[in-house]
Amino acid sequence: MAAVLTIAITIIAGAALFGYVNAQASNSENALGNANALNVNFLNEHFVIAQIVYDRSPPTSSTTSSITIYLYNSGHVTDNIASIELFNSSAGTTRLNIMYNPLPQSPTDFPLALDLNHPACNENVSSDEAPALGNVPSSFSVPLGSIAAITLKLPSCYSGMFETGVIYGVKVIGLYGNVAISYQEM
Repeated sequence: MAAVLTIAITIIAGAALFGYVNAQASNSENALGNANALNVNFLNEHFVIAQIVYDRSPPTSSTTSSITIYLYNSGHVTDNIASIELFNSSAGTTRLNIMYNPLPQSPTDFPLALDLNHPACNENVSSDEAPALGNVPSSFSVPLGSIAAITLKLPSCYSGMFETGVIYGVKVIGLYGNVAISYQEM
């Protein structure tokens, strides 16, 4: 009788051990699959800067504080934009190097405009200066096969403007790391 009881305990313990090991293997496979999915999303994310428009008012003005960037999504996933950088060479009156980044605190927060040349100019921008960026429900995104426009205004703490005759650069970084850079003279 003792031998039958020992065999039964061994079989039950073996089945429990098999179930535990099988569950751990499943968790490892899921983690590996998620890591590979990020790589696939990176490969599927692809956008280009189709056009840059300096929003002058009136149209004959030689300066402006607003720029509209048109992005075309030629990838296989909807593109969420992680950050946008506006810059120029030292040819302008004021050197420009401003980055719009998402704020991680809340999905309702607006981007943070960072003047990389003047650390004192570091402010939250309102919705009329820039739409939300990053991976939040209300963030700016570019649907598959579409063109979408994003309009940015220079932050109020920045003393310069976009000037006629100066070449400006726009660097757009996607959520999965795709980067598009374009240069255009105002």
